[in-house]
Amino acid sequence: MPTAIYVASPEGDTGKSTIALGILHRLAATVAKVGVFRPITRLGEDRDYILDLLLAHTTVGLPYEQCVGVSYQQLHDDPDAAIADIVDRYHEVADRCDAVVIVGSDYTDVTTPSELDTNARIAANLGAPIVLSVKARDRTPVEVAQVVELCLVEIAGQHAHTAAVIPSATVILLVRIFHLGGGRYARKWALRSIPFCATDYTDFAVFCVICG
Repeated sequence: MPTAIYVASPEGDTGKSTIALGILHRLAATVAKVGVFRPITRLGEDRDYILDLLLAHTTVGLPYEQCVGVSYQQLHDDPDAAIADIVDRYHEVADRCDAVVIVGSDYTDVTTPSELDTNARIAANLGAPIVLSVKARDRTPVEVAQVVELCLVEIAGQHAHTAAVIPSATVILLVRIFHLGGGRYARKWALRSIPFCATDYTDFAVFCVICG
């Protein structure tokens, strides 16, 4: 089975595509064939510009049409059938790759019951850990942590695993670290400041990948 990473967010404008690009670059430096998959998009309309951007940096050479799952309308009409189709189409991509970066939906459409919930369900069905991108601009670290905690509960509710958390557009990097201590399951937060701008995606994503 190839390595898979699912980049998701609880809201729009979190820098998810930049994070996905950074992870893609890092994986391309470590394995031969890296692909990208977009489980939900607007099929039959304008091309997905994020997918086009990422495809230009993949190393497996798959066409655009093979790297998309279903449309928002298909997901609305029959969620169970749509997710089954997503799983089938994903495995067609995964069978050709050593690693796959899966990029969740963009909050340009409203799904039910919530978009993060849907992305977490898809990630669980694909067996892919989630890298969660959250918006940190105009939020304090405490507020970011509160948003993250709510997201982690929602993701866990769909039996998906969160590998890393990245608050974007900020100088704060917040990473959830798990450890076993005293015979019980414990958690702690690692909080550190890093310089970050939109072009720093490679180094930024390195930390994201190894902290899960």
